[in-house]
Amino acid sequence: MNFLIFIGFVLVGAAINLTYNPIDNNWIGLFIFLAMIVLFNLLSIHTEYITVKSKQIQRTKLLGIKQYIIKTTNGQTFINVNDDFMLKFNAKKLYQELKIGKTYKIKTYRFVMPFSYPYNILSATEIKTPKRKVVKK
Repeated sequence: MNFLIFIGFVLVGAAINLTYNPIDNNWIGLFIFLAMIVLFNLLSIHTEYITVKSKQIQRTKLLGIKQYIIKTTNGQTFINVNDDFMLKFNAKKLYQELKIGKTYKIKTYRFVMPFSYPYNILSATEIKTPKRKVVKK
């Protein structure tokens, strides 16, 4: 399914490029492409509630970039990396703030990738359970 979304994204991008860039200027084409990536990322933002099961750090094979992997109790996997398009530069700090066994309200988005790529975490807020007071009479 994600591959079809990517193909649709490329086709829409090509149509916009043909419409608004008839003289085939490379700078205009680059601007349209970058604007579409940012728009796609913004449209894919959603909120979830998760409980952290495990955390790990992994380096990518191609560029050696650190990826902070978060696995949840319901089997989902999220990544936490810096992203220039979304102006997110606090991946390491956010990773350190997430604690195993705690529940968080997170905002996530998906990268524009052709295959199934985990959601990237934008922000996380801890959900604190209210403590019940016992009143003795």
